[in-house]
Amino acid sequence: MNIKVDYFSNFLSPTSFYNVVSSYIPKQLLKDFDKKKIVGKIGYILNDGADEVQEILDNSNNQLRMYGSAAELALYLKIYRNFPMSYKFFGTHSFEPYRTRCEVWKSIKNEEFISKHDLRVWMESEVCFVWKDTDMKVAYGFTSIFFKTCDAQLDGCYEFVKYNPEFYSQFCQKLDQTMKDISITIKSERSKLEKYYLPSSKSDNSEIISIWESLIPNCNKKQKEDLHVTVSLLYKMFPIRTHPSLHAELTYTCSTLFEMIREFMTARPEMFLPYTPTNIKNAPVVIRVFQAESHEFVMKCELFEAIRSKNPPGENIDFVDENGRYAVMELADVYKEYGDQISNINLIPTPVRRAEFKAVPIITSKGDYCILAIDAFSEIFNQLFFVEKVFQKIKNDDWNYLCDYMRKVEKFFKSDERFFVTIESLNKLKEETTEFWKKYEKVPVKYVRNAKKDGFTMENLKNELKNLGLNRIFPEIELHADRVYLSTIINKKDTFLRTCDLFFAISRCLLICVHGHFDSTRALFVAQKIMDKERMSQLDYRNCPELRDKLKDVNNINPKKVGKEEGVNEKSSCEDCVHKNKLYDQVKKELKSTQHTLRTAVKKAKKTDELEKKLASCQRKIEGFENKLEKERDEKKTVQESLEKQIEEINEEMRLMKEQVSMSSAQLEAKKLEVSQKNEEINKANKILTDTRKKLTSKTSKLGDEVKRKENQLESVRREVSNLQKTIDEKNEKEKSEISEKDEIIKRLEETNRRLTIRVEEQDRIVKSLLEKISDSKPSESGIPDDKRHGGPRYQLSELWKIKDQYNSGEPLKHANNMIQKLISLSNRPDINEMANYEYQQFEGKIRNYLLSVEVNIQKINKNRECSELIPLSDLPAFSDRFMTEYWKEIDKKSEPIEESDVECGICFFEMKSEEEKLDCAQCKKVLHLKCATKWLAVHRSCPYCRAKLLDPIEFPSLN
Repeated sequence: MNIKVDYFSNFLSPTSFYNVVSSYIPKQLLKDFDKKKIVGKIGYILNDGADEVQEILDNSNNQLRMYGSAAELALYLKIYRNFPMSYKFFGTHSFEPYRTRCEVWKSIKNEEFISKHDLRVWMESEVCFVWKDTDMKVAYGFTSIFFKTCDAQLDGCYEFVKYNPEFYSQFCQKLDQTMKDISITIKSERSKLEKYYLPSSKSDNSEIISIWESLIPNCNKKQKEDLHVTVSLLYKMFPIRTHPSLHAELTYTCSTLFEMIREFMTARPEMFLPYTPTNIKNAPVVIRVFQAESHEFVMKCELFEAIRSKNPPGENIDFVDENGRYAVMELADVYKEYGDQISNINLIPTPVRRAEFKAVPIITSKGDYCILAIDAFSEIFNQLFFVEKVFQKIKNDDWNYLCDYMRKVEKFFKSDERFFVTIESLNKLKEETTEFWKKYEKVPVKYVRNAKKDGFTMENLKNELKNLGLNRIFPEIELHADRVYLSTIINKKDTFLRTCDLFFAISRCLLICVHGHFDSTRALFVAQKIMDKERMSQLDYRNCPELRDKLKDVNNINPKKVGKEEGVNEKSSCEDCVHKNKLYDQVKKELKSTQHTLRTAVKKAKKTDELEKKLASCQRKIEGFENKLEKERDEKKTVQESLEKQIEEINEEMRLMKEQVSMSSAQLEAKKLEVSQKNEEINKANKILTDTRKKLTSKTSKLGDEVKRKENQLESVRREVSNLQKTIDEKNEKEKSEISEKDEIIKRLEETNRRLTIRVEEQDRIVKSLLEKISDSKPSESGIPDDKRHGGPRYQLSELWKIKDQYNSGEPLKHANNMIQKLISLSNRPDINEMANYEYQQFEGKIRNYLLSVEVNIQKINKNRECSELIPLSDLPAFSDRFMTEYWKEIDKKSEPIEESDVECGICFFEMKSEEEKLDCAQCKKVLHLKCATKWLAVHRSCPYCRAKLLDPIEFPSLN
């Protein structure tokens, strides 16, 4: 069965397309383009986005010429964006369908597999295909968001299942049957749709959003935002007031479809969920065999994970180092070392894809993305040349700075074998590169000139290298132009070499120079199997006398550049120099002749058949060329005959024209007279013009004098302004000094006020003690002590002082704080914590107000010696009923039920002992510690169990 994968792969919105562009092209090169020209547009791109690419190229200030034509760049972008889960990588909205193609992979054993991620892509394509021919294409968005929420189940893994056509047939049959049932329900059983109808009077879409959130649960924050956008679009396109049935039908259809898909996935967890230790034994374990530069290799983390799952016990080894690397192993080495353990493991050949300037990201078994180290180095090198333009900006004196940067790059890429680099670590290195070269940001540079219409020559390439100033730090760069030019001609994509080919040639020359100066880059290319050790040795300038002499001056300027190189013994080479030079001339001729003879013999021995074939093909080409030449000769003969006829006709026309010229000589004389008259008029006009110029010069001089006078006036005004500014500054200084003096006075007054307050408090204590003494010594008239009479002033004064002392001691506030902290520790709810803090602030305020009333009454009694004018005291400070309810609710949750009553104190929850003093509540008969009750009643005046009024017997003794 064929999988439909192409319908939605090209349906890309302009916003998503620009996300791909901004990922492929460095942001520094896009700074001149206004992205609003593309981002936010409605609809889909056509022709793979060639029109949008052309608009970007036309409005980028010639910064993107290295990418070639719009069609070429659009093709690169199409290749670059096609990889699993690319919507997460590019930040595409979840209401847009998947844009990747499903791929069925064949293993080395010729078995077919498909990734679990691609299964969802195919299923979404089938479901969205249902809406293709309807008016409700907005349902694409809801379907896509639903499948994106399902993707969360596969986060952190990348697994495969066997490709089974029966599975796809089952899903298609299930989908068709579900759609038939939905159609029957909508046509014949509309009563089932009643619960999906919304009131047409709704003025907003809040209720619709809540319905869709219930249909598509488990949305993350971004998916919820996309869901709201989709609902808003639906509400805008089809208002409920005019389309109530459409909303009901759409909601019912999506609800039924989503439920069917959930059931289908739940019944097949091995296909839609990560493998578990229980089912992985029967699951097909797959390892991808990556193919690049005619080499085959695997990721070590995938290899060892597969071996561990199929051959327990094993060790799950993670090969990601601190720089974000994934180590690899050559396939030949895998067979050699683990051949007996991978017989039951499926190997899938997977080509490493590249989109010219960037490699296509590869999803790992951990769910992140990576590319080969050699591709990562290419991106860094392109950033240095195309973006930062480092090689044009630095000079010979800056060579050590370049070496420092190359050491940083060497540290990042240093390895003796091939490896992958995560995109995250590569982006971090790019940011560090931008920051490292930031100080050269404003250094002016020359830009690469455009190639001519008929291309450019090797000499043009050398001139451009000089024009860009690249020979300052790489004097040998022109020596590489010949070879690079030939390879550029071989790889050209058009009839003539273009500007993009010129960029390519310059970058290749630079790369060869970098290889020649830095061992680390050559070692990277050898480790990545891009070049062999022999080729690396050829690129080493120390092994090339011609280049070594060329670099002599540069090495003298930059001693660090030469440094200590492995394999170079400068001292011994200097000692043997004379002897080698003597032998060199003698052996040179013999070596040349011998080498020539050997080379020709080897070539003849190895390539005889090839030469014969080439000779035959050349003979055929020569015959073809001869035929072409004969045809061209015939064509040229006919052309020559036609040209001769044209020449005869032209000669005849010339003869006639000469006759006409002789006849018009008289007319020419008349014209000369007219010209002389015109010259006289021009002379007169010139005189008038000179007079006008003189007048203008005089006026200009007058205006210059006027300007000077105005400038003098302006200068005087500036001096006045400066004087006024000085005056204002002096006044400001005076005001500041006055303010500081006033601040000192205020501080002294505050200090005096504080001392007076302390004295007043001391006097209050003295008065209190005197009043107590007086009350103890003075009997009442009736023979009963005055402090025992509840209505007497002294009794009231004594009670007020008790209240004041009690609250000033801080015990009620301390007890209240303990309750607050206890409630906060018992409850983790934020609203309870906020309420507790609020209650504590209110309690403090109540205490302050209560003490203020008490203080006023004390002053009145001291002044008037009577109680008739006292202010009625408010209720004692206490927490609100709401707080107490929550407090006891949390207490009751923590405390265990008890079988016998009054075994524990209801305040401290410690066991009641017979020798301890107790307090009984007359209402609920509960028993409390007297000590605990005293602290409790200082704040609340009520039973902690039944909330009935309860007083402290110590503070308020019984009158009986």
